[in-house]
Amino acid sequence: MAMIKCNNCGSNISDTGKACPYCGEKIESKPNCAKCGSDDVEFSLLGKQGIYECNQCRYKYTVSQSGEIKDYFGAREEQFNVFTAFLSIYKKMFDFKGRARRKEYWLAQLSLSVLLGLLYLLLFVAAFLESEALLVFVWFVSFAFAIISGVGMLAMQIRRLHDTGRAWYSIFVSYIPLVGQFILLYYMIEDSQVGPNEYGPNPKGKE
Repeated sequence: MAMIKCNNCGSNISDTGKACPYCGEKIESKPNCAKCGSDDVEFSLLGKQGIYECNQCRYKYTVSQSGEIKDYFGAREEQFNVFTAFLSIYKKMFDFKGRARRKEYWLAQLSLSVLLGLLYLLLFVAAFLESEALLVFVWFVSFAFAIISGVGMLAMQIRRLHDTGRAWYSIFVSYIPLVGQFILLYYMIEDSQVGPNEYGPNPKGKE
């Protein structure tokens, strides 16, 4: 008998049972190692991903719901520059579950600040030229840009909280009078939580 972790609740349970005694999740039998065939395989939960490791050849792999076995290479460091961080705002604008490292968040903030500054400059130029058509156009673009980017940055801010081990509702700390914004700022500049947490692997590639 060996102890494994439940895929659903993460509790330590026996691999001889049919279901988790804590949450009722069905216990899947451990597949033999796809490389050497050994049945001496350990299961661990990395965030929400189940990882199998063979104690004989040290091969690591994951198993999909359809039974497909894939190599597991470990956590990988996510690299960002101003351009890729800006694009991640929109690529992940509905991702409220993962993690975002400090570099991604602050480079995204920088890119947005520059673009919003340019839009405000265009509004000033339109007002100076007294061009009503240009003013309406720039105002519409600015409004649409602000709404879409706001959703994306909200998602990234929540992922940044996840990266420090905090739940999404920690964002409401900003409503505390006088000090709320400073507390949220501290959360945003805090380093990533070491290793994986319940929201996923460390985006800095450190397990």
